[in-house]
Amino acid sequence: MRFARGRGGIVVNATEIRGLEQWETLKRSGVVREEHAVLASGLHTGEVIHADVTKQWHLRWFMDEVFQYLEQSTRGLEFDVMVGVPHGADHFVEYITSMLHRRQPYETHVRPVKIEKGLGGMVVPEGAIRPGERVLVLEDTLTTGGSLENACQALVAAGAVIAGKFTIFNRSSRDGLAEEQGVQYFIRHAIADHDPTTCPLCAKGVPLVDPNAA
Repeated sequence: MRFARGRGGIVVNATEIRGLEQWETLKRSGVVREEHAVLASGLHTGEVIHADVTKQWHLRWFMDEVFQYLEQSTRGLEFDVMVGVPHGADHFVEYITSMLHRRQPYETHVRPVKIEKGLGGMVVPEGAIRPGERVLVLEDTLTTGGSLENACQALVAAGAVIAGKFTIFNRSSRDGLAEEQGVQYFIRHAIADHDPTTCPLCAKGVPLVDPNAA
């Protein structure tokens, strides 16, 4: 069974999730976990997408689906460089680059560039981007879009032209956020987020975890 295509990618709501064997597989694999966590945005949530799916070989069928959709949605789009928003999307970029070279070994000129997350924001290594290069920015999970926007701002400051933006999971609780920011996505699954001062899970005393901790 394949995912049904939605306007922006795969549209997943509570009803559709129950009928998607793939989504349940992601939950069983540990990619989607029910836990009280603090996100990069500082918000709290009760359900976390651990998008290190690219490193799990038994889920390569899922990444093949992602690659096929990315390939279709960027057809006709010209870009020279792919950049992953640190740190979650680094492996995503590596996987997509390897797939592109495997499909078109003598034609693909796209190269990956790694940027870092510094104390004052995103840092683009000196000389990593040539002035005027067109960049496709990849994210693993979109929540508020803050990290993606910060990465784009740093790339533009380094001389890049943003050719497109893509994320695997659009988990934003706000409808239309991805469209407003010009982000294409593969799966749409809204997950409720909470301000730390009014978080119901904190009120219940549920232990808080950092999903990005080693």
